[in-house]
Amino acid sequence: MMTFLNAKFDQIGADKFLKLAPILCLLSDIILLYYINNVYLAKALTINALAPAFALQGININSLPVHELNSFLEASKMMVSNIFWMILLYNGVIYACCFKGYRWAMKYVRGYALTGSILSILEILILGVSEKILNPYTVVTTFIYLFCYFGFKRFKKRVEQ
Repeated sequence: MMTFLNAKFDQIGADKFLKLAPILCLLSDIILLYYINNVYLAKALTINALAPAFALQGININSLPVHELNSFLEASKMMVSNIFWMILLYNGVIYACCFKGYRWAMKYVRGYALTGSILSILEILILGVSEKILNPYTVVTTFIYLFCYFGFKRFKKRVEQ
């Protein structure tokens, strides 16, 4: 696999890769944001999932009207979504700095790509084993993050100049 990647990196060249990597990472973040907003939150944030939080406050969810529970659930989803939108905005600024050639931003994106790869691989392994499902969004983003990380590693001397 590394031979294939190195051939691709040589074909692309350092200058083009250093412009392409932040765009690919942004694309990957957008894919993950789509997944979180449209797939994950619908499964993870349910009334039953929030029941323990209500119980800690001494509130029995059965005593609340359905419309109030639904409003609270929608507000919770919106808050989580907004947090991820802020992360995307923050990363977008860093990606723009990386695109402009700032070394600190390139190092950040390299580390971010490594972290994203590791966490994505862990998600694939954990969910693949426990739930016997393979999340296509995570698979795609894993390859993008790995491509970017190995590319930065390949052109490390260029990034550190």
